[in-house]
Amino acid sequence: MGNFATSAFGDLVQPFQIETFGLRGRLVRLGGALEAAVENHDYPAPVAALLGEIMALAAVLASGLKYDGVFTVQTQGDGPVAMTVANVTSEGDLRGYARFEEPVRAMETPEAPVPRLLGAGHMAFTVDQGADTERYQGITELPGGTVS
Repeated sequence: MGNFATSAFGDLVQPFQIETFGLRGRLVRLGGALEAAVENHDYPAPVAALLGEIMALAAVLASGLKYDGVFTVQTQGDGPVAMTVANVTSEGDLRGYARFEEPVRAMETPEAPVPRLLGAGHMAFTVDQGADTERYQGITELPGGTVS
């Protein structure tokens, strides 16, 4: 688990604004948190890349919310990567996990990971602020070729 808000290894979410173009956004850089998740589970390259995208998505979305608890992004599908999950605590701790079938180890990282790795399925976003509050959850399909 890494803390993307304070890690010395380069995990960060940095808001930015370019007023000339009316552009606002957030830069996400994952180093230690992603490395820890990948190294602890020996993920093959396609799974590690997909998990990295899910963890980056969780970090950027969580950084734009005010909550006291855990923000979770989870995918489930009928493909060889049955599930991915990334959690971000309100303190900035980030972790990720993926469940996959062994044949994925022989695959190259596909250009369209959603249909090739996740298959048909959905993505859920959950904010859990503890026992005294209701959880908020949103669910969406996984259309297109990439998580973005």
